[in-house]
Amino acid sequence: MVWIYGGGFSTGSSAVDMYDGRYLAATEGVLVVSMNYRVSTLGFAYTGTEDAPGNMGLTDQLVALQWLQDNIASFGGDPSKVTIFGESAGGASVGYHLMSPESRDVFSRAILQSGTALLPGLLLPADDMYGSTKALAESLGCPTEQGPADMLACLREQDAASLVAGYPPLFPVIDGSFIPENPAKALEDGEFKHSDILLGSNANEGMIFFILFGLPGYAIGSENSIGRSEFIQNIQAMTTGLNEPAVEAVAFQYTDWSRPDDANMYRDALDTIVNDEKYVCPAFSTARAHTRVGATVYVYKFDHVASNSPFPDWAGTIHTAEIPFVFGGPLDAALGYTAEEAELSRRMMRHWANFARTGNPNNNNEAVWSPYTESGRGYLMLDTGAPRMVTGQKARECALWDHYVPALINTTDTAQPQQCQAVVESSSAATLWGQSLAVALLVNLIKDIISFITTIFVVL
Repeated sequence: MVWIYGGGFSTGSSAVDMYDGRYLAATEGVLVVSMNYRVSTLGFAYTGTEDAPGNMGLTDQLVALQWLQDNIASFGGDPSKVTIFGESAGGASVGYHLMSPESRDVFSRAILQSGTALLPGLLLPADDMYGSTKALAESLGCPTEQGPADMLACLREQDAASLVAGYPPLFPVIDGSFIPENPAKALEDGEFKHSDILLGSNANEGMIFFILFGLPGYAIGSENSIGRSEFIQNIQAMTTGLNEPAVEAVAFQYTDWSRPDDANMYRDALDTIVNDEKYVCPAFSTARAHTRVGATVYVYKFDHVASNSPFPDWAGTIHTAEIPFVFGGPLDAALGYTAEEAELSRRMMRHWANFARTGNPNNNNEAVWSPYTESGRGYLMLDTGAPRMVTGQKARECALWDHYVPALINTTDTAQPQQCQAVVESSSAATLWGQSLAVALLVNLIKDIISFITTIFVVL
């Protein structure tokens, strides 16, 4: 099982404590492998030339997977049973490897946690990525008008810290080779590895971002009230590429009109919006595409707030919350988890490892976790309660994001056609989380998340 960490392609390391694979390996008898890969400017600068082809960080991942094909047998592993799994940008990376002709022969199955190839804002067209690279070079005082050679020569003279901290951050690119085309089109056309996959998301992915961004209504330690105007502003800030009519349509859809003056309703509705746009609906689209080509797909929803969580109850099950449970963190008595949480972690490790071994996450002959079907739209609820399937989920909401919103934008904003939710189509909208917040904030945010949760592990 090969782990690919997240971090918005701007930060991250396999050495983070919560990625410690010893419990997963020892409990389930699997080999757990992780790698580091280049991030930020060093991993994703793009000029369309051999010196900066883009996607270098993804190529690093590919080289690691190729090395495992040649060497994992020496460690007792089977090169025909390599499962890649990752979270957030790591989950998106897994999705890109499923798309890439260069990666398809170096793994067998895939697990995508809170991230897919359709995650909005993490993949740019070539022209926009070149524009971002030029903008970063200009911010560091490098010439950009004489062509990429002089620009890259200047960038090589910069210190690494300046390159990594530069604005705007750089992300994967549709380069025509490693990522040949728009992932949404690739999924529609069946141009991806037809492997079995396991994927899902957490119940409240957006809340941690709202808290650390300091959005109105999300301050820890106080009950801030927000009204409809702040709700609209927050939608603009936290979604990707929406124009004003689309924002209004989304706000209308997600408002509980039985209590339109309830500040808590608006607080929770924004989280549902971000969950659906960035995680839930992309996961269902990915599941549907794999099912249509005959692959078996298992979908989950993780909905448990850890007993040692430092966040308020209303934050719910935040982004990254499932990671300690996948890696067996609750089995460490020093971390302060409950016996029920340790059991949940054992169950999740067994599901993940069984899927890696056989393609079926269920234990023995149990059939608790049913495969995904288009008609059922079901997922396994992962919490400390009894295992159970939930079906018929999010059809209306995902129709909104997959079909209505793009059509509305195309109709009302002809200057900025939207081909799909997976790709930001213009440099003016090329921010990871929307029009109002600079992409650089997300870089610092993810650093804060990793630092914060790592500190919890160390202190507890």
